[in-house]
Amino acid sequence: MEIEEKANIISKKYLNNCKVIFKIEQFDDRTLSRKGWQYKKYGNSTKGSDMLKDCRENMELMSDDSKCARNDSDLRYYEKSTYMDNNNVIQVSTSPSRSGNTCSYTFFIVSKI
Repeated sequence: MEIEEKANIISKKYLNNCKVIFKIEQFDDRTLSRKGWQYKKYGNSTKGSDMLKDCRENMELMSDDSKCARNDSDLRYYEKSTYMDNNNVIQVSTSPSRSGNTCSYTFFIVSKI
């Protein structure tokens, strides 16, 4: 599905078929050991988790299609949810790494014009 089609579907479903603009924001959060060279070079990052926390606190949850990994020994949690306020709809999807040190956040933001 193309991005324009996805934005139009979200507009029909949540924003009463208004004209919309959209953007995609991606963040790669890292939690590294303070003793390692990666921490000294890259540091830790929490922009994605901070934005998700802001969505949870300030917006209404419209749908939640989150799931855990397929087996019991894998503790990863893939979040796929939709949040809405007056003028914006944000679809969030997360993809944690197997080691648990990094997590990718993708925010698909659709806004009324």
